[in-house]
Amino acid sequence: MKKKPSRPRGRRSGTLEERTYADGGVAYFGRLRLADGTKSGRMAAPLGMTKAEAARWLAGQQAREDAESLVYGAKLEAAAEAAAAKGAAHERETVDAWFARHLAAKECGEAHRETSRHRWRKHVSPIVGKIAVASLTRDEIETVRDYLDKAVDAGMSGASARNIWSLVTSGMKDACAAKDRSLRVHASPIHLGILPPKSTPARRRPWLYPSEWEALSRCAAVPLAARRLYALALYLGLRPGELQALTWGDLDAEGGAVTVSKAWDHAAQKVKSPKTEAGHRTFPIHASLLPLLAHLRGRDDERVIGKTDADRVAGQLRSHLRAAGVTRPRLFTLTASEEPVDFRSLRDTYATWSALEGVPVTVLKRRMGHQGLETTDGYMKSAESIDGRGIGEPFPPLTHLCVTTLGPSLGPLASESVTSSGENWRRGWDSNPRMMVLQTIA
Repeated sequence: MKKKPSRPRGRRSGTLEERTYADGGVAYFGRLRLADGTKSGRMAAPLGMTKAEAARWLAGQQAREDAESLVYGAKLEAAAEAAAAKGAAHERETVDAWFARHLAAKECGEAHRETSRHRWRKHVSPIVGKIAVASLTRDEIETVRDYLDKAVDAGMSGASARNIWSLVTSGMKDACAAKDRSLRVHASPIHLGILPPKSTPARRRPWLYPSEWEALSRCAAVPLAARRLYALALYLGLRPGELQALTWGDLDAEGGAVTVSKAWDHAAQKVKSPKTEAGHRTFPIHASLLPLLAHLRGRDDERVIGKTDADRVAGQLRSHLRAAGVTRPRLFTLTASEEPVDFRSLRDTYATWSALEGVPVTVLKRRMGHQGLETTDGYMKSAESIDGRGIGEPFPPLTHLCVTTLGPSLGPLASESVTSSGENWRRGWDSNPRMMVLQTIA
């Protein structure tokens, strides 16, 4: 008996199926073997073919699939579209799509999430965004770092470069060890050992001398509501978001203590947890602030600073300082290592004044809600570098703000701005010089 010739090794012909109908008709259907080892759906051979002709037709279809992977590619695209619609992982998921899932699962405030999304779109996505995340390489991560180095050379601050780099490195950590297992696409973190981008000297904010604060707090040209807001920010030393979320119930008048357990998320317009676990804290209120708090006291569920435009007072504070005759150049200096005074500078002032009063660094760390001593130590160094005898006594009394002109409410600040030469800087809590917008206020 003659032996049937075998199919050449490595060549596939697909799987042919024969179907006979009740009227005696015969049809042939084929299934292709795909690149991942699975079979395609059934494909109908042209009508009228014999079995041999159908087999040759199917073998041709299989040869084309082996060469071009058209059916397999369509299968992957369909799976990718379905997974993307569900926000789930899939074989062809891009770095951009993966980062979107990673960011959605990240435990952070909406403001941080939105900032991260913007930084990613502008700086990282154009480099690696369209690459399949599963095939992302160490070399491609280094390309992102090289881009940031060039950006720093072109004027980007080292802090900005580090923040963008942190998005990449924290993402790569999650890519191998996220709690959400669908985010795990790498066996190990591919960024380990890659040096970070170049650094530049960090810009430092100034702090107010007690004598300068006295001039500001007593200046009749500055609205009383604004002076009270500045007093609360300076004498409590809270982060702006913590101050915005503070209620009267958080202030224990009898015990003379403030409890910080929440912060305001400006992007989401809702209350969130403090910035860090160390942000949950209770500490004593400075005695000089107690009379003003007693004067302004509202219901326990009311916000302490009310419905103010307090997220846009950085420039207004500078205008108010000038109106009070406070013109020390350092407060208005913008250089590569220095930035002008802004609303958050009042928190810096609280910390520096506390150090001048002799508060130990470990105690100040807890009051400020810092995670490590390094940040707190910076305020101690600022206090040590100056002779406090010529700048006034820290935390002077605030009884002159305890008047009944405006009643207990701090009132809106948006319409009570003092201008300098008809102009006023209107910005957020912080004064990032690169983002300043000069507006004229009627």
